[in-house]
Amino acid sequence: MAVKKIEADLIVNGAIKKLGGTSFQFLKANGDVDNTSYLPLTQGMPADFIASFTVSASNRGSLHVYNSASAGNATIVNTGANIGDRYDFVQWGTGKLTLVGSGVTLRSAETLITRKQYSVISVIKITATDWLVTGDLQLL
Repeated sequence: MAVKKIEADLIVNGAIKKLGGTSFQFLKANGDVDNTSYLPLTQGMPADFIASFTVSASNRGSLHVYNSASAGNATIVNTGANIGDRYDFVQWGTGKLTLVGSGVTLRSAETLITRKQYSVISVIKITATDWLVTGDLQLL
């Protein structure tokens, strides 16, 4: 089948029928196929914990739910972590959650403690040893 390029405005009073092509491709603004490999956005299932917790490569990308009436800790380590890895935490119970670094530096504009029940915080690996902590944190 010959293909001709036409420049025109199109008004359709009905349905447009797909005659061919490939699904799941990104197109550039000029219509060319964009073959760039993009990082997939993944979010794992929530994982509850009620005592201490240590991040690992197998639990990155999941929401970690701290569900306790007592204060607890989540330990951030470099084992298996890549720059850009992210861990999300929610204080589901009334007990505060504190982030603790082991062999890493946790950087935050505020404290490393959740502010109150239902606070959500995140930690993102920025450099080989630096992690950024952000979210609903207790003020200094």
